[in-house]
Amino acid sequence: MLERHAILVFVAVLLAALTLVGGCKEKRASTSSSAAMPTVSPGDAPPASGSSKEQEERYWKPRGSGSIQLAWKQQTMLHQMFLKKYDAADEEGKKGLQAELEKVFFRTNGVLVQLFESGIQEDPKDAANYVSYGLYLLPRKGQFENAISLIEKATTLERDNAGHHFLLADAYVAPLRSGEFLASGDTRAIRYARYTDKYEVELQRARKLMPDNAFFDYYDALTTYGFEGDLDAAWKLILQGNAKPKSYFILPPPLPMMADSWLTVFEYPNSLHLYWNSAYYPADDFTKLTVNLLTSDAIKNQPGQIFEVARFVFHASHTRPFDRLYHFLLGMSIEQAINYYQDLGSEKKVEELKEVRNFYDQVTVTMADAFLQDVLGNEPGVREPQDRLDLEVQLRRQAKTLIPIYPLELRLMKKFRRALDLDPEQYPVFNDLWQPE
Repeated sequence: MLERHAILVFVAVLLAALTLVGGCKEKRASTSSSAAMPTVSPGDAPPASGSSKEQEERYWKPRGSGSIQLAWKQQTMLHQMFLKKYDAADEEGKKGLQAELEKVFFRTNGVLVQLFESGIQEDPKDAANYVSYGLYLLPRKGQFENAISLIEKATTLERDNAGHHFLLADAYVAPLRSGEFLASGDTRAIRYARYTDKYEVELQRARKLMPDNAFFDYYDALTTYGFEGDLDAAWKLILQGNAKPKSYFILPPPLPMMADSWLTVFEYPNSLHLYWNSAYYPADDFTKLTVNLLTSDAIKNQPGQIFEVARFVFHASHTRPFDRLYHFLLGMSIEQAINYYQDLGSEKKVEELKEVRNFYDQVTVTMADAFLQDVLGNEPGVREPQDRLDLEVQLRRQAKTLIPIYPLELRLMKKFRRALDLDPEQYPVFNDLWQPE
């Protein structure tokens, strides 16, 4: 059995969360990326100790042979062709497409396999070729061990590449994802139990090579919480990440391996589903962790800690499209602060925070209007889904950017911080290229 995107799995969690924070209104939020995206200068990369500019450029430039790039372009085309049929079908029709879905997303394609193997033959010393082939095989039936072997090979070819060590750590425990679909079952928990030690070793190697990258801490917090339910350990990792100056997202080759924002992924059109294979922030775990943090005794009565949760959510959103999930959770943080000051009887603070919530609602409307006008109005065959939580899935397919949204979210964070009387130097927020405010 196969499941849609993880957000659809935890609808009940979101609804329960609304009850927990007392009346947070329904929110709509999503976005996608543009076909013409800005690149990031290699000079902006955080240099590893003792490394040369040429060594660091490997993170910021597309890697992999021509055959590898062609394979992912073809795979993305296959996905898009299937999704057009899938979106147009009713529920009964979708059930009838399950066999084709599995063939396209979860079984190997002989032509693509040949392209990947040809890519390795073209340049057997390029570690990116092995990583890319491994990540293609990872969710395919019966290919997990082969996939791991290929990615491990890459780490032996480039031992000082933080990105490859992270991708191997992720491969040990990641959901078996292909495009927008997940293979169901308990295999992920089984793999985590089997590969925990290797996962920790590879993630620590990545951290050592890139010590200022908050992304590794956020990822580890979600993984620790998702598998072990350890809220205290996850919170310590989040605070550790919040204290770091940048959060560079690691993408699989042939995409540029390092990106500080979805908006910098300029290879998006041909490799959308390669990106989708990397579910670094599982939506259900992310939501449960945020809800439990905001309602925990250690955080719910401390405005500074509430804002630290909001910083985590906001900064994590840099590396994903600004979808309903992150916007919703920012709203929960605001609601929790309102609840705190209501309990204190501080009418002035409650009014200030209600003004922040009003601005939040305006951002919500802007997001919803952009979807209705730019996607539903201009994309033939795209319908408004019955499930509002599915909005962001359709948006990501459209290769459009909700340009005004990010600055609005940044303004929201600043308004929230000001209402809580927090010091900007102690609680900084960063723009979409991780530049200080």
